[in-house]
Amino acid sequence: MKVHALMSIFAVLLSWVLNLNSLEWGLLCLTLGMVICAEMLNSALEYTLDLISLEQQPQIKHAKDMAAGAVLIVSIIAAIMGLILWGNKIYLLISRLVN
Repeated sequence: MKVHALMSIFAVLLSWVLNLNSLEWGLLCLTLGMVICAEMLNSALEYTLDLISLEQQPQIKHAKDMAAGAVLIVSIIAAIMGLILWGNKIYLLISRLVN
């Protein structure tokens, strides 16, 4: 959760520097919200399953692995969204600095 919170702050600062338009800001907010919600649901499931049993049980391990996998998928989608939102703007910024 801490890593995603730090990355969210970085994403907002980068978006501010790159001067995103309203639609891009909306997509960024939805994407960041999706990642944080997935992380919170994963944590809630893990805490709940730990209350049920602290013993190693295959069903609990599978449930935790699937929840962690969902966070991974959402994080990958967020990274792709970052490339879509920032890729061209960063390229133009770098090309202006080089020339």
